[in-house]
Amino acid sequence: MSKSFLCKVITAEPAITVIPKSGAPQLRVAADEGKIVCIGFTEIEEGDFQVDDGHNITLGGPTSPVVQMSGLNVTVTANGGGNTGIFRGLDGAAIDVNTDGAKIVVEVPSLDNSIAVGDGGNIFVAAGVAGNTVLSGSQVIATGSTVFENASRNFTSTMETYSNSATLNPAASVYNELSNIDVPAIFNASRFNINPAVGGTTVNSLFTEDGNPNPDGRIIDIQNIGTVDDVVFPNQSVLGTDGGKFFWAGDFTLPAGMGVKIRFDQNIGAGSWLIVNAA
Repeated sequence: MSKSFLCKVITAEPAITVIPKSGAPQLRVAADEGKIVCIGFTEIEEGDFQVDDGHNITLGGPTSPVVQMSGLNVTVTANGGGNTGIFRGLDGAAIDVNTDGAKIVVEVPSLDNSIAVGDGGNIFVAAGVAGNTVLSGSQVIATGSTVFENASRNFTSTMETYSNSATLNPAASVYNELSNIDVPAIFNASRFNINPAVGGTTVNSLFTEDGNPNPDGRIIDIQNIGTVDDVVFPNQSVLGTDGGKFFWAGDFTLPAGMGVKIRFDQNIGAGSWLIVNAA
């Protein structure tokens, strides 16, 4: 049986005031101010519903850990600059957005708005066996330390923008093991520019992070930005380090002004960079 309560309308200020049976604290819904105001609460704890002295409302608790809020055409809004609407899972709790077939839309109507993921956070979108995850827009820009694209079906992209680049200028004549020690930005770069030394530069092995294996499937576009000299990637050089050598029919020479796409394959040798497209 539901508990009885007293409800009265205050005419001086359009509002609805709900006074609990105890008659002391008030929970007022002020129509003119468009907000819920807690009056006289120091602290209340009643099973599923708790209000602390900072006017924070908590739904759910140890006596009823599962709380469901549902409604038809309900909108939760943070209105005005500087205001933030937050769904927060604390102490390891997860936040699930569930639907039984309804559409989930995340809208950022202004160019000044964004979807941000904090340090250590992830955005994980899981589609069913026959489902799809679609990212669409004039530009889809992926930035971060590591971006993984894993799928059991085809991945189709009409345009991707890779913003991180690294430049080695000037380069030395030989790198037996080129890594982020020599070029710190190579760690998360998708584009790598090399201005070779006079007489040319030879790279016998490449590691995107010193002391760690290259990620399987990592792709890097390399451009020779010199005007005269070559960059050479020897095939499985004995001077290079296993796990970072290059694989080609022979030594691969990248002339001045030319570019090449390389992809790391952990199953070739001890793991090798494949020359997949020279242009």
